[in-house]
Amino acid sequence: MADGKGQGLTGGEGRIALLAARGLHNDEIARELELSPKTVEWNLTRVYRKLGVRSRTELAIRLNTSVKATEHDAERRQSAAVRPTQTGLPPPRGRDN
Repeated sequence: MADGKGQGLTGGEGRIALLAARGLHNDEIARELELSPKTVEWNLTRVYRKLGVRSRTELAIRLNTSVKATEHDAERRQSAAVRPTQTGLPPPRGRDN
């Protein structure tokens, strides 16, 4: 999971960030991932710094925006790749062809 500053989150940071963004408290995240609450707190501090956010609300917004942008890009690429074959016609030719 990468942020806009070029620093990506580690797998553990990403899992913790997603659970925090869903509204789980540190102790709930710790139980879910079998970590200590202090480890969750430490990782969230790193996540906040890497993503440039200050709260769980900002984290949720940031992650939701990143996921939606990624989904939109994937849909756009898929749509562009499928479009010519949907009609059964070859792609349009330019004036030079």
